[in-house]
Amino acid sequence: MAKSEPLLAYLTRTVGIWRAAKVGGYIAAWGLYSDSLDPGARRSIEGCGDYWRRSHASMWREHRLFHEAFPDEANPERIWQSCKAEADRKSREKATRDLLLIDRNWSGAF
Repeated sequence: MAKSEPLLAYLTRTVGIWRAAKVGGYIAAWGLYSDSLDPGARRSIEGCGDYWRRSHASMWREHRLFHEAFPDEANPERIWQSCKAEADRKSREKATRDLLLIDRNWSGAF
């Protein structure tokens, strides 16, 4: 099993720092576009471009860059969903930790 690493570290290692920022932005743009659609709706590079009011050519360039980092992925959907799930998990863990740190006079009346 491969060692786990943050997405930005992986992208920087595979496509360099400047391209990593572009690929990360494309993944986020795709994800927000995808989340705006109904679950069964078709997702497309052109649809993402239309959603963000960007040219299809620009979106295809970003998609090709994404494909350099993730050659086996058809689009960023699986990566976006994985990142969202991890962020949700971390948020729940933080909320649980923070709950235990709430400062209050616990012997007083509620």
